[in-house]
Amino acid sequence: MYPRTASDHRLQRPVPSFPAPRLQVYPQQDLARFLRQEHERLDHVGWVDRARGIAHIPIDDAMRQVAHDGIPDWPAR
Repeated sequence: MYPRTASDHRLQRPVPSFPAPRLQVYPQQDLARFLRQEHERLDHVGWVDRARGIAHIPIDDAMRQVAHDGIPDWPAR
């Protein structure tokens, strides 16, 4: 709160556990899985909704396509 004041921010060892249910038992593995899934979606082609014909493409490809073709119905300057 006040500049130049010292305070002790050390963590308690061991870190206290919380009562059940534990909502995230393996946070490191959860984060690794999440990042793998995000990279898979961002770097590869795949369906968002196949029945409606909606797909996703890599960001670089999408940016290249917009730079080349423009955006339909975008107001001209």
